Amino acid sequence: MMIAAHRLTRVALVPIAALCLTLAPRAAGAQQRENPTALLVLVRSLPPGAGVVVQRGQAPGRNLILVTDSTSVGDVAAALAVLTNSRQRHGESPDSPLVSRIPPGQPAPGAQAAADISRELERLRSANPRQVEGIGRVRAIVIPLQPLTREENR
Repeated sequence: MMIAAHRLTRVALVPIAALCLTLAPRAAGAQQRENPTALLVLVRSLPPGAGVVVQRGQAPGRNLILVTDSTSVGDVAAALAVLTNSRQRHGESPDSPLVSRIPPGQPAPGAQAAADISRELERLRSANPRQVEGIGRVRAIVIPLQPLTREENR
């Protein structure tokens, strides 16, 4: 019976896990296509009605997730879902820049995903400020994303 319960838990978490951060260590020379990333950026404010903003540029790897101090774990999980969907639809390098505004108050993900996202938000809040093109000097960290399958990649 314990095995069946474990399988149910794994099946229930698969959709959430697909949206979560891949926290495995990365090889220094890994290619962008194999190890996609996003830049999680702490900004002072977002447009009215936005809890988080996802920006995608035409250059490979130009994925930004803009958050504020009040952004929730659920909001970040929703942003990761939007980013995953955008990458599946448009590939790693969209034909034109894309911006998605996610309203605040999104539901929290499962326990493991929430813990992973909380850890990344804490890491972001303690990061040293750095220059981010188009935004300015802000706290920002690189977060790994799940690679797309071959069919999803363009």
